[in-house]
Amino acid sequence: MRLLFRVPLPARRRSRRGMQRRYAMQVSLTRLHVFYLTALYGSMKKAAEKLYVSPPAVTMHIRNLEEELGLPLFARKQGGLLLTEQGKKLYDLVEPMFRQLDGIERYLADLVSGEHRELRFGTHHLNANYFIPDLLAHVRTLHPELFMQMTLGVQDVLLEKLAAHQLDLVLIIGDPPRDARFQAAPLFNVEMVPVTAHPSLFASGTASMQEMDGVPLLLQQRGGGARKTVMDWFESFGVRPDILLDDLSSDVIKQFLPRYRALSFIASFIVQQELDSGLFRRIALREGFPILRFHIVYNAAPISRPVRYFLESIRSFSPTFRTAS
Repeated sequence: MRLLFRVPLPARRRSRRGMQRRYAMQVSLTRLHVFYLTALYGSMKKAAEKLYVSPPAVTMHIRNLEEELGLPLFARKQGGLLLTEQGKKLYDLVEPMFRQLDGIERYLADLVSGEHRELRFGTHHLNANYFIPDLLAHVRTLHPELFMQMTLGVQDVLLEKLAAHQLDLVLIIGDPPRDARFQAAPLFNVEMVPVTAHPSLFASGTASMQEMDGVPLLLQQRGGGARKTVMDWFESFGVRPDILLDDLSSDVIKQFLPRYRALSFIASFIVQQELDSGLFRRIALREGFPILRFHIVYNAAPISRPVRYFLESIRSFSPTFRTAS
């Protein structure tokens, strides 16, 4: 299979009608696919493994493609390859096409076999400790034929695996990524409430955001949706948090909070047990609370049947804790 790229001739070569003549340069789709995989993995060896060919065969395809285009596509460096400026532009053009072809291939295979039941689900360990078992059990009740595999990890890494089709779904905290490769379905929202274990900190139980200025704060892990939600909330009121301890998981924050005269914003369902037992106190904010949003992210197209079943199932899912609008 070959693709036709029409490239303009120099301006001096024109027809009598003043229309610019063009010639067709044929570029092999196979070579473009080899280029795409080499750029995707940053390695000719990894591209060769994916294609089940030898590394010299990949090298030959890349060399021939560069000769056909008259452009260098890769710069060799120690430990891998870097795309040149021309290579980056070509990758941006072919990446959506091959990504969609990969998805279509998997979709057709599922359609023909009728046996695809596996659903690969990625989430942060925090979610897995709380509501994920209930969520997956709800989906399995509606679709017992699904076999679900769960992968725990950092949100950014899980989204990379989703883009590489190593996962089918990822549950994220915060706003959906602005990436045309993905679509997102809202799951639910919860309040992030300020809590403390120290009796003298906001003893009245009520405060304003301006009163938060200078109060020692324990903050969540960098790069996560919970931390961004808190930081955006402070910024919206022009208040800079006084960070006492930083880059912590919510479970670690719960362990540290009783030891300091400090405060933290945590999703309400995570600290409900500590609030009920009296270990933590919830501070009522006059301005309300920041809202933490949960979404299911999946590849834009095509959508496999297991993913479609999952998305249909979550519409009727209700967590055991209180959610927010």
